[in-house]
Amino acid sequence: MNSKTIFTAIGILGFSLAGTASATWEWDFWNQPDNCNTGQTCADDPDYVNLRNYAGTSTTSDPAPGVTATAWSNSEPPLDAESYGQGVLKQRYLGSYGGGLGVVNSSGDGDHEVDNQGWIDSVLLSFDSAVTLSALTFGWVESFADSDFTLAAYVADDGPNNSTDLTQWEYDQLTQKGWEVVGTYFAEGSASEADIASDDDPVTFSVNSGNVSSSYWLVSSLNPKLDNGLANFSNTVKDKFKVDAAAGHAPPQPPVQVPEPSIVPMFLIGMLGAAWMHRRRIQSGASPSGDTVA
Repeated sequence: MNSKTIFTAIGILGFSLAGTASATWEWDFWNQPDNCNTGQTCADDPDYVNLRNYAGTSTTSDPAPGVTATAWSNSEPPLDAESYGQGVLKQRYLGSYGGGLGVVNSSGDGDHEVDNQGWIDSVLLSFDSAVTLSALTFGWVESFADSDFTLAAYVADDGPNNSTDLTQWEYDQLTQKGWEVVGTYFAEGSASEADIASDDDPVTFSVNSGNVSSSYWLVSSLNPKLDNGLANFSNTVKDKFKVDAAAGHAPPQPPVQVPEPSIVPMFLIGMLGAAWMHRRRIQSGASPSGDTVA
């Protein structure tokens, strides 16, 4: 193999790896048909289903993984400021509406969006493989409400052991159980100005500037229990939105590691080379010192 062939192969390999790392995936939770996996079609009862499955789309030949969405909130309604967001997490109903996915805490819950009015609601996105999430779109924000939210990813190396079963933990315990707060994101403006979506127009947030990769992502309304940095934050304007879509890409591929040659084989190769040179000198009639043998 000549040098031109070698450099051509390296160039093709580099292009292939770069293309894989930049693959863009999208998941539409509003306009795309879903599968509720509960023995009924989602249209039978759009409010009261426990999970929804969605396929993804890809802008490249690298297929997007599927995703399962579930709804969660804390189990104890607040009695005062200190009890806000307390109680072990409980799986709720996940509704699909105009504008996207919302959380229904009970059959009498009139608010069917992701909100922090009373309970703090979250949508858990469980992907079939790791995703580097890059954007979230809210298709609806309530008038004179806000769309601030907290985003967390499961980053432990023990697989899905504790990632999707949140029922035994409280929000403020998740960061001790393999979850990492990726960021809390604030809509621009005051209470009246924050309603950028004006109830209907989607608003998209760029997220995850640190390029965290995970199969499990928790999208929560602004959550001071999950994000300890908000412990003293006064959330006077409640956040109420519906999750319309998500975007991301495949985790970047690690660089190909070329193993370093072992010291012992290199030493043996050097000894064989020295012996070969010594034999050549003897055969050519030269002494080891370089003097001609008479």
